[in-house]
Amino acid sequence: MENDVMHAILMHNPEAGDRRPSGKKLARWIEELGYRVRYQSTKKRNWAKALEDPGQLVVAAGGDGTVTKVARHLLKSAIPLAILPLGSANNIARALGITGKPKQLITGLASAEHRRFDIGLVRGFWGESPFFEGVGLGLCTEAMCLLGSKAGTPHGARRRRKFVRDLRFLSRALVDFEPRRLTVKLDGQDLTGDYLLCEIMNTGSIGPRLPLVCDADPSDGLLDIVLIAERHRERFRRYLLARSSEEPTLPRLPVRRARKVEISLGREPLRIDDSIMRDRAQPTSSAKRDRPMGGQLVEVILQHEGLKVLLPCPSSSASSGH
Repeated sequence: MENDVMHAILMHNPEAGDRRPSGKKLARWIEELGYRVRYQSTKKRNWAKALEDPGQLVVAAGGDGTVTKVARHLLKSAIPLAILPLGSANNIARALGITGKPKQLITGLASAEHRRFDIGLVRGFWGESPFFEGVGLGLCTEAMCLLGSKAGTPHGARRRRKFVRDLRFLSRALVDFEPRRLTVKLDGQDLTGDYLLCEIMNTGSIGPRLPLVCDADPSDGLLDIVLIAERHRERFRRYLLARSSEEPTLPRLPVRRARKVEISLGREPLRIDDSIMRDRAQPTSSAKRDRPMGGQLVEVILQHEGLKVLLPCPSSSASSGH
């Protein structure tokens, strides 16, 4: 009977990674699990309308950007999200231990485990914004402003070259980067000081798959905060250079945990996941970012267990090839 059929929707970024496997192939593999599948490209206009009737399962196939924009529509829903990491970084999937070939992961959904994923909330002068990966100020955020001005999104083998380029750019920027005076409070403890960067993290990696926290848990109800001061500059620079050519051991960086972080923004741009937040009065050009934001107070907290995620069963996924 029609009422007994399970329905799923595949939210797919057809431009992610090397553009393989195709959306048609992904949908067929999901159908083999017994679902009736609707396909929706996240590159189409009004793509979010498809989520008004998501069925029993939503599958997000793409990179971190695809996962976050789909997940935002499920925050007040009991519908589970399955993630197929097809991007270059896949920070969210990696934080959940979701790795492997797409068909293996889809096969593993047959006996998947449910897990709750904490959702971050940033409250500031613009209102309130959810986040999944993290919030940042300083070096990585300001470098992203510059890199973001370059046109074009590479695919396939060019992803690796872009990854190396971004990390080398970051290491070069670090050489002359002046520490910023940041007003920071962690659960009321004042840690105001001069820092090269401040990363408030829900997952352990940021940007181009750059790990900063080795044991981050996006389900523990705590934020991981990395504050890098002048004394850590050379250690962090060496790590960036090594990261561009190998998988080095994570350097010892100061990591603190808190339930609430308060920061006071001056002229610094604020990064929320992969978006840059500025005072609306400021120009968007990175070359004209010297107008102050007026010491705006920003609060960062977690909504514990805010999203239901399906984790493919390793034993099932291991038995299937690509």
